Amino acid sequence: MIFYVNGVWKNHFRPLFLKLHRYTGLFLSLFLIFEGITGSLSVFRVELDAWLNPDLFKAKIVNKPIVPLNILIGTIHKSNPDTSLLSIQFHPKKGLNGKAFILKKNNYKEEIFFNPYTGEIIGSRPVNGQLKRRHDLIPFIYYLHYSMGFGSYGTLFLGFISLIWVGDCISGLLLTLPLSKTVWEKSFWHNWSKAWAISYKKISFRLLIDLHRAPAMWFWGILLGIAISGVALSLGAFLFQPVIKFVFPSAPVISCSTPPRTMPHFLSLEEAEQTVLQCARQYGIKSSPTGALFLRKSTLITFYAFTLGEKDATGLGSPVISIDRRLGITTINSLPGKGKLADTIIQLQGPWHSGHLLGMTGRILIFLSGIITALLSITGILIFLRKKNIWIVKTKK
Repeated sequence: MIFYVNGVWKNHFRPLFLKLHRYTGLFLSLFLIFEGITGSLSVFRVELDAWLNPDLFKAKIVNKPIVPLNILIGTIHKSNPDTSLLSIQFHPKKGLNGKAFILKKNNYKEEIFFNPYTGEIIGSRPVNGQLKRRHDLIPFIYYLHYSMGFGSYGTLFLGFISLIWVGDCISGLLLTLPLSKTVWEKSFWHNWSKAWAISYKKISFRLLIDLHRAPAMWFWGILLGIAISGVALSLGAFLFQPVIKFVFPSAPVISCSTPPRTMPHFLSLEEAEQTVLQCARQYGIKSSPTGALFLRKSTLITFYAFTLGEKDATGLGSPVISIDRRLGITTINSLPGKGKLADTIIQLQGPWHSGHLLGMTGRILIFLSGIITALLSITGILIFLRKKNIWIVKTKK
């Protein structure tokens, strides 16, 4: 390693990285404690929400087929006039209510719960970070996690915090490397292995350093991935995706070949869904969509979560297919596992951050990573305070 030549690493680069890690870590610490704890809770937010609010989530199962999408949307609009539908989960798992998100005139977002077998509206709750009753607790925690309570501005800010965290992860790893050793020496690996261990026989301060360093080493790859995906989820269209597509090759947008329409007309919801299904079958997607997104003042509908009849999507997630109801053009926005390197990197970010990449095992790892993130920040603060006190005592002498 070039840094080790003639003591360059020891005398020049290591002191620089030490200061960088110390002060960026102190700057990030409170944010990372907050994000680590709320993030760990958010990993299992759906299960926690359903357990805490069975009156909203559990459906009274009726021996009827699920109500068609157009009727469900009509019922929602009828009970909530002068609102815009943002999204709807119209085919939930058996025994659960469906959900829809609406936007009112004053940009007030609300989550609507409905019985998918009858179309009956069960209840609603705000999603703009209000905490007034039990039903609001889990959405409130999640809102704090991705925006710190400041809406889109908070999300952008957390994106830049994640960007700094990426650098902090890298500088932290470099500081664990042994001094005056090269990687091809056997002693390098022996000395570096000490950074991965926690010795409970050490005095309290050395134990504190081990607790700050060893968990970070074991979870380093996961933590770096969380930091990078934090940038992707907060600054995706603004920074992450343009940079990734500039550096790595990406595939062009896929448009499905659909039969020509002899009598062009505005597609009904049922026709749009069937056209999307035909498109999905062309690319070997056997399941059906369970959710749809709507753009305000647009004829575009985006169908997602092609998991009907299957378990929750793991790996790189589920396909995302859009259709323009006026033009009849169908476009595949995301086809997991297909495309080029840039497409795969972009598809990886959401499943990595949530843990769904590896199913329940991945979610548990991300849950533990949130706790470890908070632990590393707390121990980092304690180490800084301890060293500062030692420095003050030496100065007085």
